[in-house]
Amino acid sequence: MKCYLKYGALISPLGTTIEEHAHALLSNNSGIKQVDGSGFNKENWFLGKMNELSGDYDALLEKALGSLQSIWDAEILKSPRTGVFVSTTKANMRLLPGDTFESTRALIKKQLHQEVDPVIISNACISGVVAVNVAADYLKAGKFDRAIIIGIDVLSDFIIYGSQSLFALGNEVCKPFDAERKGISLGEACGIILMTNEREEGVFAEYIAGASSNDANHISGPSRTGEGLVRAVTKTLERAGMDKSEIDFVSAHGTATI
Repeated sequence: MKCYLKYGALISPLGTTIEEHAHALLSNNSGIKQVDGSGFNKENWFLGKMNELSGDYDALLEKALGSLQSIWDAEILKSPRTGVFVSTTKANMRLLPGDTFESTRALIKKQLHQEVDPVIISNACISGVVAVNVAADYLKAGKFDRAIIIGIDVLSDFIIYGSQSLFALGNEVCKPFDAERKGISLGEACGIILMTNEREEGVFAEYIAGASSNDANHISGPSRTGEGLVRAVTKTLERAGMDKSEIDFVSAHGTATI
């Protein structure tokens, strides 16, 4: 069975619609700015920070789901044949020491009138890719006809200070793969896509295959040999029935850490 992807909603420091983001990217605009006093010792880190929604996980998710309702038919959104998959690293940190995912489930049920519990993927930096892979597995297994895939995270002191303690933040705008890179630039956003098992109007891509691996190397760093990445790429090509010579473009996860 084939799977197809359609645009949904997108909110970030660059805008609140797909069109605004396309214009910003084509204009070479950046959502990263220096935020004074954002560090544990009041360092000035460079962050992709939204203004009125910054740090408010529930408000961001609610706004994104509202945008979704204006684009897609309500019957599709609330159908038991439509699954919801949420990719988030920490979800709503304001709910600590309780369940940080509680408000996610509640808002999805309220906004989408969904009776099916969402599948929540929290797997650090690869949460988004894993959510897409898992959604495709559900569709190919016949569990759902469509999948709503939500990726969301917001900035908080916990996130910023945690990355700072790992010496991962940079004191300038991130420069992935650059020999003089200094570190990452954290950000916040919510993006939603729809996966279907039929080529409907508005489809922008076909999902062919995916894979992930775990080299169990370090709490935050991959194997220095790259073996985990090699396994994931090799397995993806095998599942897709493709040769590496057929790949034209690679969108890599460039953190800009040293």
